[in-house]
Amino acid sequence: MKLSSQRVASAIAVATGLLAALPVSAGEAVVEIGQLDALIESDNQSLRAAEERAEASRLEATAAEEQWPQPMLEYMFEVGAPWTGHLSTGHMVQVMQRVPRRGAREALAGPARAEAALWDARRDAQRMDLYRAIRVDLIELARLGEQISLRDEEAGLLRDALAVVETRLDLGRADHSELFQLELARESALDERRDLLARWEARREELAARVGVDGEDLELGGLVEGLLDEWLREVPQNLASVDGWVREHEPRLKAMEAEAEVAASRVALVDQRLRPWPAVMVGYSNMPPMWEMEGPRAQMFQVGFSVELPVFRRQYDAEGARWQAVSGSALSDRSQAEDEAVAAARGVASTVSSRVERIERFQRELLPLAEDLGRQVLISMEIGERTASDLLVAVQQEVGLQARLVDLRAALLADLVELQRWTGGRFGEGTPFAYPHGDSGRDGGER
Repeated sequence: MKLSSQRVASAIAVATGLLAALPVSAGEAVVEIGQLDALIESDNQSLRAAEERAEASRLEATAAEEQWPQPMLEYMFEVGAPWTGHLSTGHMVQVMQRVPRRGAREALAGPARAEAALWDARRDAQRMDLYRAIRVDLIELARLGEQISLRDEEAGLLRDALAVVETRLDLGRADHSELFQLELARESALDERRDLLARWEARREELAARVGVDGEDLELGGLVEGLLDEWLREVPQNLASVDGWVREHEPRLKAMEAEAEVAASRVALVDQRLRPWPAVMVGYSNMPPMWEMEGPRAQMFQVGFSVELPVFRRQYDAEGARWQAVSGSALSDRSQAEDEAVAAARGVASTVSSRVERIERFQRELLPLAEDLGRQVLISMEIGERTASDLLVAVQQEVGLQARLVDLRAALLADLVELQRWTGGRFGEGTPFAYPHGDSGRDGGER
């Protein structure tokens, strides 16, 4: 009465085939996890929005860095007072240009550049969340597929038992209650199968929306079939490195660091405002003589400069203190979040070890016992020594253990994917569920 892996795989394939779909692009079906990752990069609207915000901040920074104050032209026309003895006129024209101090324009662009880095960090965190989410979706689809297969196997076993009971009933060695009991159990298994299939379809729709395509355009092909076996073929053993990876690569921690950098750039900008830009002036004046009204007119070229005097410093001090407080609070939040992230990752790592031990025990001890019991009960029932109730209990025990094992394997994979997310893609490198490009999703840096 063993539930063979071949029948499990075939049932998953049947469940997958029930959802006919169109290819995603160019007539090719999505059959690899890397293609789903690529769809996230190209079609997910949240990532695109974050990229556009980052680009807007970069353009703002470029505009601030390239900005020069516009020159000012000043013209002065002087007319003598009517009560003076001689009516006289004077002319003066000046051009003034403010000159940025060294590093001042870079400081002006600093907040916008820091905001661009913040949006980049948030986008990377979103990308990591999406990588994790689609892997969890695939794990859940594989789990539901195997559960569907188990319900099919259970219904088949109960159908075989019904045939035995019907034969015994014809011989007068059984009563109708056994028949009703087995029929009820079989219909319950089929009903649960229908519910599992509906959940399978709903989860596939969620996955399609996450990667940015229509549900009918997402063909999983053979990706889900046998996924639990393939992804659990070699569980990563480098759990000891998780703490360091979390501290260095956890995406949300990097976003918090970027928030602190935005505030720090504001402090630098306030510091620049304490050093005003000088203004250079050149001009020409044509004025009447002051003492000899009939004498030649005075013509002068003018060169000068002006600069603001930062006398009222308290306003700058208050603003600088404000941004220093914002930066300090961001760093404090980051420190607390780091401790919590490390603790959470340690908890998941501990759970991984426990789940591995439980899976080994299920496969080594519990399942063989349940299979032996099922075979013995079935043989005993055929010869009239056991009732349908005994067989039903044995079947439900075996199927229940198989279902718990499926859930346990899926939960273990979900834990591994969670650790991968906490470590920015460092944990699980080289596994079938590894993230494509480290913690940025964009570069091929060291992982």
